[in-house]
Amino acid sequence: MDPHRGDESPHTPAPTLWPVGFAVGIACIFIGLIVGPIVIAVGAVLTALFGLLWVRDISAPHRAGAAEPEEPVPAAPPIPAHRGEAAMPEPGEGELIRFPRSKFLEFSTLGLGGVIGGIVTVPVLGFTILHRDGERYAA
Repeated sequence: MDPHRGDESPHTPAPTLWPVGFAVGIACIFIGLIVGPIVIAVGAVLTALFGLLWVRDISAPHRAGAAEPEEPVPAAPPIPAHRGEAAMPEPGEGELIRFPRSKFLEFSTLGLGGVIGGIVTVPVLGFTILHRDGERYAA
């Protein structure tokens, strides 16, 4: 297997469960504030253990004396998208002007956010209005 995955960037370390164990330890500490001191002690031990393992895993390349990666040789400047063989043809007469992808993504993200905001807000407002009307009729 190619360690560089077809490019010149070095392989990053594999993901581990150390951060998950660290988070579980922190959660045990918080739960222990309610339950009791034994749970706080277990959470502190888990947090310290997994935190040290996580730091050890992250710092392994530095402790092994790994050499700094070499500076990549700059490639030729990229060809703009509107020039060259693979360029899109200019729109002809009667053809619609194409909508840029960045604008499409911007508007679709804003629209989807608005829809989600409406889905969350409308029921809350509906229950608030119904609750107020119920108080009026009950009195």
